[in-house]
Amino acid sequence: FASIGVVSTVAFAFLFLALAAPLGFFLADAVALAVCTLANTAANRRLTFSLSGRSGRARQHARGLLAAALPLSMNVCALTVAVLGGLTTTVGALAVLTVANATATLVKFAILDRWVFAERAGRTEMVVSS
Repeated sequence: FASIGVVSTVAFAFLFLALAAPLGFFLADAVALAVCTLANTAANRRLTFSLSGRSGRARQHARGLLAAALPLSMNVCALTVAVLGGLTTTVGALAVLTVANATATLVKFAILDRWVFAERAGRTEMVVSS
């Protein structure tokens, strides 16, 4: 999981840096996050959770994209605060996004384990208690 996260972080950085000028910070973040989420879900499916084949793959990728709502919302909040605070550089925005993504990664692992790839342990749904 950690090595996939490192590769995803580097890929996200390159995509964000390439897209920030033509798309702006917010749209570049969303596109880079979507691309990296699809690749990250596929890699975690195979390497971290030892799943292969077509069974459940579409559902797992759909759930992986839904799980990306957490880092996306954290990124939007962090970027909004940074931009309102006067941040204008792409490298500065990338630093803010890296911190937000790192924070979201811990929660995302639990989401992947308990919901996205739950069937590997015989679970089919994430239990949510109030």
